[in-house]
Amino acid sequence: MVRLVFLSLALAALSQAAPGKRAGSASAYCSNGNNYKLSPIDAPVQGDGNPGSASTWKLSIDDTSSGHKQTITGFGAAVTDATVSVFNSLSDSKLQSLLNDLMTSAGAGFSFMRHTIGASDLSADPVYTYDDNGGNTDTSLSNFNLGDRGTAMAKLLAKMKSVQSNLKILGSPWSAPGWMKLNGVIQGNEENNNLNDGYLTSGGTGSTGYSSQFAQYFVKYIQAYENLGAHVNAITIQNEPLHSASGMPTMYVYDWEAADLIQKFIDVQNITLDLLFALRSLSAARVLPSKTSHGTVQNDLRRLISAVASETFDSSRIWPLLTATISRKADSDIWQCVYDAVTECTPPPREIASSFQQTPWIHKTSSFANSSEYRQDIDRVLKSELGALYIGIPHFHSTFFGGISGLQSASHAVFKRCTEGENALFANGWKGWPSDANQEDVLTWFADVSEKLAKLSKDYHPESIQPRRPLAQPNKPIQGSTAERKLDIGFVSDASAGKDSRCQWSQILVPGELKSNPSADAASKAWLDLGRYAREVLAAQDTRRFVLGFTICGSFMRIWAFDRLGGVASERFDINENGFQFVFTILGFLWMSDEQYGFDPTSSQKDGLRYIEIERHGQVERLVLRKLMKRAPCIAGRATTCWQAYREDAPGIPLVVKDSWQYTEREEEGDLLQQATQAGVINVARYYHHGTVYVRDKIDDVQDNVRGGLDIRTASNYRPGRLAVFTGTNIADGPRKGRSSGRSGVKRSSSQTDASLPPSKRSCSSSTKAPGNALPNRVHRRVVLRDYGAPIYEASTRQALLVALEGCIAGHQSLQKAGILHRDISVNNLMINEDKENPSWPSFLIDLDLAIREPRDGASGANGKTGTGAFMAIGSLLDEKHSFMHDLESFFWVIFWICIHYKGPGQGRVVARFDKWNYVDTEELAAIKKGLISDEADFIRTANVYFTEYYQPLIPCINKLRKAVFPNGRRWAKEDIGLYDQMKGILRTAQGP
Repeated sequence: MVRLVFLSLALAALSQAAPGKRAGSASAYCSNGNNYKLSPIDAPVQGDGNPGSASTWKLSIDDTSSGHKQTITGFGAAVTDATVSVFNSLSDSKLQSLLNDLMTSAGAGFSFMRHTIGASDLSADPVYTYDDNGGNTDTSLSNFNLGDRGTAMAKLLAKMKSVQSNLKILGSPWSAPGWMKLNGVIQGNEENNNLNDGYLTSGGTGSTGYSSQFAQYFVKYIQAYENLGAHVNAITIQNEPLHSASGMPTMYVYDWEAADLIQKFIDVQNITLDLLFALRSLSAARVLPSKTSHGTVQNDLRRLISAVASETFDSSRIWPLLTATISRKADSDIWQCVYDAVTECTPPPREIASSFQQTPWIHKTSSFANSSEYRQDIDRVLKSELGALYIGIPHFHSTFFGGISGLQSASHAVFKRCTEGENALFANGWKGWPSDANQEDVLTWFADVSEKLAKLSKDYHPESIQPRRPLAQPNKPIQGSTAERKLDIGFVSDASAGKDSRCQWSQILVPGELKSNPSADAASKAWLDLGRYAREVLAAQDTRRFVLGFTICGSFMRIWAFDRLGGVASERFDINENGFQFVFTILGFLWMSDEQYGFDPTSSQKDGLRYIEIERHGQVERLVLRKLMKRAPCIAGRATTCWQAYREDAPGIPLVVKDSWQYTEREEEGDLLQQATQAGVINVARYYHHGTVYVRDKIDDVQDNVRGGLDIRTASNYRPGRLAVFTGTNIADGPRKGRSSGRSGVKRSSSQTDASLPPSKRSCSSSTKAPGNALPNRVHRRVVLRDYGAPIYEASTRQALLVALEGCIAGHQSLQKAGILHRDISVNNLMINEDKENPSWPSFLIDLDLAIREPRDGASGANGKTGTGAFMAIGSLLDEKHSFMHDLESFFWVIFWICIHYKGPGQGRVVARFDKWNYVDTEELAAIKKGLISDEADFIRTANVYFTEYYQPLIPCINKLRKAVFPNGRRWAKEDIGLYDQMKGILRTAQGP
């Protein structure tokens, strides 16, 4: 019989200094070969600690009788080269089964692994380290290499971590590379089997030998394993520091010697690397702008990691950051320390906005223009948009299912019936559950058992609830996507839907994702797949505030909610162990009301008409929603939705209702629109009403209303170091009078927020700021406008397009004179009105979501700024502080884009070369744009190739605009207010007589 001996490990972390009192005796326990039970054995409490003696180890046991305890991080086993060899000899399916048995909660639940750094006494010959270099000195460690065995070790640990996401890894070497030792070899002996660190040659007072190289050896090892997916959480500098044996890799390290090595060479460097790796993985690092280069602070952290890992690492540079982190300083203080650590002495050639001045740019799936939306492109951007997905949040079911009338009692009754009779549906698991959790078999089983549960629940079914049903169509595309999308399973609103039904995303109430392997319960697999479906559902259902969904990986189920902040999930449960929870969940999905599914209850329907109600001048007005104009296809973000509307008692006056989800720190768009209208700004959508949406008499925000107060800090994967993005702390134009104080500066829709028609002077207002360390939150805002039109690319003629663009530039100029900078010029924010019966502006700007008052010293108050990369100015892509000049450049990119992507009025197309503009990072896009405009001949050649036949006649005009916006083929060096008139003049001339 093969005896597998696992060494149980525990990493103890003391929250205070260890007590001085030591225990006089202790007991040790060991498993035997006949069973799994632990039997007591005698063991010395303390050996003498001398090399070559019978007991070379030292062990001090704390006396815990006074209440002092050590916390246990986890239990697990040792992974040696022998382990890797045996495990890798198994077939893929057997290896996966073994890892599931070892790493999951259904098995041993290992969460801690010690592994050998290089060879051990359980390694085959020849012995090795990661920098043997043929025995020759390699002080630069340029020949560091994991080799085949080290690489295999790292990959196996990474595979274990994919099964057990909370796995902690401890690395331990048996020996340093031979050239670092006094005896010059990896194998041990009883003389000179020591690290050449200066202690035995100079008593520690002279040369430090290879101490620094030994520290670098650990750094390179940690980085190499990290690159292969095996994050190392802890190290020891020697496995058995007082043991030496000929023919085996060993090395002496005395206690005082170890202390000096750790304090002077290893500890600070490795702790710093751990911290920087953790900071780099945060969503905040992908959002906060760099102060030393283009891009985000994540790029700065990469450079800082390289500097810390180098031989010239200067720990003084990093001490403020370490001190701030250990002292639990505010998030903003810690990020400021990061900025200080990475800042270079040479100032940037242009004014780069600091994190306190500029709202950072976030790539969102709503920012695509004329795109095919291929999955590989969508997934990358969707990951960035969603950021961290938090799982294992307590009270999830009670929050989203607790308000369903009769659900709790009905679920108990139905589950009881499932366990009764000879053919019980549930008996130590669900009847018919596929033992291998094959995806197709699980789909069939899920649909079947859901139907049975629905039938069993009929006696308890509230009459007011509309019938829903599960639908499994994994191989049939759901209708209504830009690109083809398929859905494993879900719950739909069509009670008659079957396998052959053609379903629309507009019918999907609850999307689901099934995976056969429990290890797929991860951000890069099932979670992202479900997020992709949630995006389609939100895009297709214009009053949907959030989407509930579920994942089943193996037999483990989670419930999800995707909203305008991202995604959160319940604790996972095994449906074959917790049958009641499964019944409760399925019946909940079947019984929910529209509001509980996430639909906006403030939008009603009567006699075939949809409408909302607002309170204005003390009177309730009913606005009929005539048709949907725009719905931003995203999950996290503003999610702007616009409807053409009219007042029920005045159908001839066009209105536009706009809903969006704004950060609570941001100044309300309605306030800016009201200011612009009162100032007489031309060619900008005119203000009618604005307010905050209320649901169930509560402000409709994400944190308290949608999520019901669920706290992501209670999530099982939440880390205290996962810092929130900090926001700006003030608005440049300071506090204003005439504004009632309220929670996060939000207001109920009421007459107090309206301007009369025509407008009279009213006091301006600014948002009350939320504290910088608060959880991010978005609130549901509603704005009503008096101008209605079509996107500028629907202009009926080329001349009409040029006239409209000139008018929009004039509107931007008028807005700028009124002290407001737009900052979001794009094809969908420039409107044209060619209907003579429509009293709206002939052309005008919309969307002041990202607008700011000028001048300003602080940030706009948002955690993230979104924009459409295709139309962003080069300087904006490179993090320059935003100027009206950037917006004027955006006008150029708008008409350039239209000429390429439209074959006629509203006849859009996708062009592969420019489709990538939707997906590349900002630095690459800036480089592409600079190359495009720098040379006149090249630009004209590009226009001749890519402009549609319809827009070819505009090439001379567009080239003149290029020369005005980019003098001498270069970006502007200073602001020029005259550029407004210059661009309008070029457009006016091109219109002809």
